[in-house]
Amino acid sequence: MTCSFEEWKTRFLPLYAQVRLLTNLFEIKLGLFHSDYVKKFIASFIISYFLCAPAISKDLSGNNLDCTGSNAMSYEHVAFKFLSKSKVKIKYIMIENQSKHVVEYWSDEVTKYKLEEKYGEDVITVFTKHLRPPLNTIIYRSDLQVSYPTYPICEIVDYDPFEKFEQYKELIEASEPKKKENKL
Repeated sequence: MTCSFEEWKTRFLPLYAQVRLLTNLFEIKLGLFHSDYVKKFIASFIISYFLCAPAISKDLSGNNLDCTGSNAMSYEHVAFKFLSKSKVKIKYIMIENQSKHVVEYWSDEVTKYKLEEKYGEDVITVFTKHLRPPLNTIIYRSDLQVSYPTYPICEIVDYDPFEKFEQYKELIEASEPKKKENKL
Protein backbone atom coordinates (compact mmCIF):
# COMPACT_ATOMS: atom_id res chain seq x y z
CA MET A 1 0.00 0.00 0.00
CA THR A 2 1.43 3.37 -0.98
CA CYS A 3 0.67 6.77 0.41
CA SER A 4 0.73 10.18 -1.21
CA PHE A 5 3.32 12.77 -0.32
CA GLU A 6 0.73 14.80 1.59
CA GLU A 7 -0.25 11.76 3.64
CA TRP A 8 3.43 10.93 4.24
CA LYS A 9 4.15 14.53 5.26
CA THR A 10 1.32 14.63 7.82
CA ARG A 11 2.02 11.13 9.12
CA PHE A 12 5.80 10.81 9.29
CA LEU A 13 7.33 14.29 9.47
CA PRO A 14 5.94 14.96 12.95
CA LEU A 15 7.35 11.57 13.96
CA TYR A 16 10.77 12.48 12.58
CA ALA A 17 10.66 15.77 14.49
CA GLN A 18 9.83 13.87 17.69
CA VAL A 19 12.71 11.44 17.12
CA ARG A 20 15.11 14.36 16.58
CA LEU A 21 13.86 16.02 19.76
CA LEU A 22 14.24 12.80 21.76
CA THR A 23 17.75 12.13 20.49
CA ASN A 24 18.74 15.73 21.29
CA LEU A 25 17.33 15.37 24.80
CA PHE A 26 19.23 12.13 25.35
CA GLU A 27 22.42 13.77 24.10
CA ILE A 28 22.06 16.73 26.41
CA LYS A 29 20.84 14.90 29.54
CA LEU A 30 22.70 11.61 29.33
CA GLY A 31 25.48 12.28 26.90
CA LEU A 32 24.28 9.40 24.71
CA PHE A 33 24.12 9.10 20.94
CA HIS A 34 27.38 10.82 20.10
CA SER A 35 27.49 9.05 16.79
CA ASP A 36 25.35 10.16 13.84
CA TYR A 37 25.07 6.49 12.87
CA VAL A 38 23.23 5.70 16.09
CA LYS A 39 20.84 8.61 15.49
CA LYS A 40 20.16 7.47 11.96
CA PHE A 41 19.67 3.87 13.08
CA ILE A 42 17.11 4.83 15.73
CA ALA A 43 15.26 7.16 13.36
CA SER A 44 15.16 4.56 10.58
CA PHE A 45 14.03 1.88 13.02
CA ILE A 46 11.10 3.95 14.25
CA ILE A 47 10.10 5.06 10.74
CA SER A 48 10.31 1.51 9.37
CA TYR A 49 8.06 0.33 12.20
CA PHE A 50 5.40 2.82 11.17
CA LEU A 51 5.79 1.88 7.51
CA CYS A 52 5.16 -1.76 8.42
CA ALA A 53 2.18 -0.94 10.64
CA PRO A 54 -0.35 -1.11 7.74
CA ALA A 55 0.59 -4.79 7.29
CA ILE A 56 -1.02 -5.56 10.64
CA SER A 57 -3.82 -3.07 10.09
CA LYS A 58 -7.23 -3.54 11.59
CA ASP A 59 -8.86 -2.09 8.48
CA LEU A 60 -9.49 -4.78 5.89
CA SER A 61 -11.37 -2.54 3.45
CA GLY A 62 -10.56 -3.27 -0.17
CA ASN A 63 -9.59 -6.90 0.50
CA ASN A 64 -11.44 -9.80 -1.12
CA LEU A 65 -11.54 -13.42 0.04
CA ASP A 66 -12.66 -16.35 -2.12
CA CYS A 67 -13.25 -19.52 -0.09
CA THR A 68 -14.20 -23.08 -1.03
CA GLY A 69 -14.54 -26.30 0.87
CA SER A 70 -16.14 -29.71 0.53
CA ASN A 71 -16.71 -32.94 2.37
CA ALA A 72 -18.53 -36.20 1.55
CA MET A 73 -21.96 -34.56 1.83
CA SER A 74 -21.69 -30.98 0.60
CA TYR A 75 -19.73 -28.29 -1.21
CA GLU A 76 -19.48 -24.70 0.06
CA HIS A 77 -18.36 -21.55 -1.68
CA VAL A 78 -18.26 -18.23 0.17
CA ALA A 79 -16.86 -14.87 -0.86
CA PHE A 80 -16.13 -11.84 1.29
CA LYS A 81 -15.64 -8.24 0.09
CA PHE A 82 -14.50 -5.97 2.90
CA LEU A 83 -16.15 -2.63 2.20
CA SER A 84 -15.00 -0.53 5.16
CA LYS A 85 -13.43 -0.79 8.60
CA SER A 86 -16.54 -2.55 9.92
CA LYS A 87 -18.68 -3.69 6.94
CA VAL A 88 -18.33 -6.75 4.74
CA LYS A 89 -20.40 -8.06 1.82
CA ILE A 90 -20.92 -11.84 1.68
CA LYS A 91 -22.06 -14.26 -0.97
CA TYR A 92 -22.53 -17.89 0.05
CA ILE A 93 -23.79 -21.12 -1.47
CA MET A 94 -23.99 -24.66 -0.10
CA ILE A 95 -24.65 -27.47 -2.57
CA GLU A 96 -25.48 -31.07 -1.71
CA ASN A 97 -22.95 -33.28 -3.48
CA GLN A 98 -25.14 -36.14 -4.69
CA SER A 99 -28.31 -34.33 -5.77
CA LYS A 100 -26.63 -31.04 -6.78
CA HIS A 101 -29.41 -29.30 -4.85
CA VAL A 102 -28.73 -25.84 -3.41
CA VAL A 103 -29.21 -26.21 0.33
CA GLU A 104 -28.51 -22.60 1.28
CA TYR A 105 -27.75 -19.40 -0.62
CA TRP A 106 -27.07 -15.80 0.42
CA SER A 107 -26.59 -13.12 -2.17
CA ASP A 108 -24.84 -9.80 -1.49
CA GLU A 109 -25.53 -9.70 2.24
CA VAL A 110 -23.91 -6.71 3.94
CA THR A 111 -23.09 -7.18 7.61
CA LYS A 112 -20.56 -6.10 10.23
CA TYR A 113 -17.24 -7.68 11.14
CA LYS A 114 -14.71 -7.30 13.92
CA LEU A 115 -11.05 -8.25 14.30
CA GLU A 116 -10.34 -9.88 17.64
CA GLU A 117 -8.49 -12.63 19.45
CA LYS A 118 -10.44 -15.81 20.14
CA TYR A 119 -9.41 -19.37 20.79
CA GLY A 120 -5.81 -18.24 21.28
CA GLU A 121 -5.38 -16.70 17.82
CA ASP A 122 -6.37 -13.69 15.73
CA VAL A 123 -9.72 -14.06 14.00
CA ILE A 124 -12.16 -12.09 11.89
CA THR A 125 -15.65 -12.39 13.38
CA VAL A 126 -18.32 -11.78 10.74
CA PHE A 127 -21.73 -11.21 12.32
CA THR A 128 -23.87 -13.74 10.45
CA LYS A 129 -25.93 -15.03 13.36
CA HIS A 130 -29.01 -13.58 11.64
CA LEU A 131 -28.18 -15.60 8.49
CA ARG A 132 -26.91 -18.83 10.00
CA PRO A 133 -27.93 -19.36 13.64
CA PRO A 134 -26.67 -20.03 16.25
CA LEU A 135 -23.12 -18.76 15.64
CA ASN A 136 -21.31 -15.98 13.83
CA THR A 137 -18.80 -16.77 11.11
CA ILE A 138 -15.19 -17.03 12.25
CA ILE A 139 -12.28 -16.66 9.82
CA TYR A 140 -8.95 -17.71 11.33
CA ARG A 141 -6.31 -15.24 10.16
CA SER A 142 -3.44 -17.73 10.47
CA ASP A 143 -4.67 -20.03 7.69
CA LEU A 144 -7.80 -18.20 6.42
CA GLN A 145 -10.07 -21.09 7.33
CA VAL A 146 -13.81 -20.43 7.76
CA SER A 147 -15.89 -21.96 10.54
CA TYR A 148 -18.46 -23.63 8.26
CA PRO A 149 -19.24 -27.37 8.05
CA THR A 150 -16.73 -28.05 5.24
CA TYR A 151 -14.11 -25.69 6.72
CA PRO A 152 -13.53 -23.70 3.51
CA ILE A 153 -10.04 -22.33 2.94
CA CYS A 154 -9.83 -18.76 1.65
CA GLU A 155 -7.50 -17.06 -0.76
CA ILE A 156 -6.88 -13.33 -0.87
CA VAL A 157 -7.75 -12.35 -4.44
CA ASP A 158 -7.41 -9.16 -6.47
CA TYR A 159 -10.53 -9.76 -8.57
CA ASP A 160 -14.23 -9.62 -7.72
CA PRO A 161 -14.91 -13.03 -6.12
CA PHE A 162 -18.67 -12.60 -6.58
CA GLU A 163 -18.24 -13.11 -10.34
CA LYS A 164 -17.45 -16.80 -9.71
CA PHE A 165 -21.01 -17.27 -8.45
CA GLU A 166 -22.33 -16.92 -12.01
CA GLN A 167 -21.46 -20.61 -12.51
CA TYR A 168 -24.15 -21.52 -9.95
CA LYS A 169 -26.92 -19.48 -11.60
CA GLU A 170 -28.71 -22.46 -13.16
CA LEU A 171 -28.46 -24.53 -9.96
CA ILE A 172 -29.88 -21.66 -7.93
CA GLU A 173 -32.80 -21.15 -10.31
CA ALA A 174 -33.53 -24.91 -10.45
CA SER A 175 -33.38 -25.41 -6.69
CA GLU A 176 -35.13 -22.19 -5.69
CA PRO A 177 -33.81 -22.22 -2.13
CA LYS A 178 -35.31 -19.97 0.45
CA LYS A 179 -33.14 -16.88 0.42
CA LYS A 180 -32.32 -15.54 3.85
CA GLU A 181 -33.19 -11.89 4.37
CA ASN A 182 -30.78 -9.37 5.79
CA LYS A 183 -32.15 -8.24 9.17
CA LEU A 184 -29.56 -5.61 10.02
